[in-house]
Amino acid sequence: MMRFVRGFVLLFIVGGGLLVLPACNSDDVAPTPIATPAPPVRGVVFSDAFTEFPLDLYFAIPIPLSQAGILDFTVDWTFTNTYMSVAFGRQSCTFPELSGNTCPFLVSTPAATTPKPRILITPALPTGTYYLYIYNKPYNRFDKTGSENTEAVSLHIGLTIGVTGSGSAAASANSLKLQPLFVKP
Repeated sequence: MMRFVRGFVLLFIVGGGLLVLPACNSDDVAPTPIATPAPPVRGVVFSDAFTEFPLDLYFAIPIPLSQAGILDFTVDWTFTNTYMSVAFGRQSCTFPELSGNTCPFLVSTPAATTPKPRILITPALPTGTYYLYIYNKPYNRFDKTGSENTEAVSLHIGLTIGVTGSGSAAASANSLKLQPLFVKP
């Protein structure tokens, strides 16, 4: 008899539990799967070289960025003993600002012989106009830095998009139309 009562109580608990559970509705739609984002894509947007890059002159390159993303710059030069500086920022700077180290840069390297080539990578950037600065430091007899080399420089600019949800295809090669400027004292 005790077994019968236990079985009845168990059936009552299980049956009652089933009554409080919601019923499955076959008309329910499965949740929409989350779309997998496209992977970031990198393209070379500018590649060029120039010669006769003199000492103590800033080579300023305005970069009109029409698509948000991450820029990377590879700057190489001829002589291993040349002190080259590369910097990137949001604003155009004058020679006194550049030489006085008061120009606000997003990314910069000190004037040094290494690493060669010099590679800069920016944070994710919105569209806008930015500026790349290259500087060939003249020899300084007091601290024994710099050189007396007139340089040949190569420049490659890459753009990675899709890292900020800004696009899905790489910009084509040489799609930036750059007009370099010399910033003189």
